[in-house]
Amino acid sequence: MQEERKLFVGGLPWQTREDDLRGHFAQYGEVVHTRVVLDLENGRSRGFGFVEFADEAAARRALAEEEKPNHVFRGCKVTATSSACRDA
Repeated sequence: MQEERKLFVGGLPWQTREDDLRGHFAQYGEVVHTRVVLDLENGRSRGFGFVEFADEAAARRALAEEEKPNHVFRGCKVTATSSACRDA
């Protein structure tokens, strides 16, 4: 199921680009899609986005790292959660 491979990522710095997000989360497995939600007025990140992995195991590895330093992204601690939880 696609939702089990997709993570919500919060706490992103405003200057975050999709390539930056892909580069960070690629350490857990193949990333097939990233999306940084942008403010339509100024074009900056709204502070959250989504990462979709090729398989569920990679998504689980990324979630397991949440309390470790690996989720410090550009000097900010970011939070990754299953996007299925956000859709409920």
